[in-house]
Amino acid sequence: MSIDLELVSTDDLWDEIAKRFDHSVLCALSIPDEETQKIVRYKSGNSVTCAGLASNLEHYLHNCLIEEHVPLPGDDGIEDDDEDDA
Repeated sequence: MSIDLELVSTDDLWDEIAKRFDHSVLCALSIPDEETQKIVRYKSGNSVTCAGLASNLEHYLHNCLIEEHVPLPGDDGIEDDDEDDA
């Protein structure tokens, strides 16, 4: 059986996730146009555990950026080995 998730509210989706997992975090961004953005944040469970989950996700995403070789703003691709000597 397939459910059309477009018909399910964000709150109902989050409620279902919270039922399936003891601890969970969600941060989502929607940018419908250049002048509008909507950020939603949800957490369910122990706040310390959720903070650890968020930190783990940040570490995971950092590694994804490294693997994908995504340049950071201002990164010209040249490493300065003499930076510690300054």
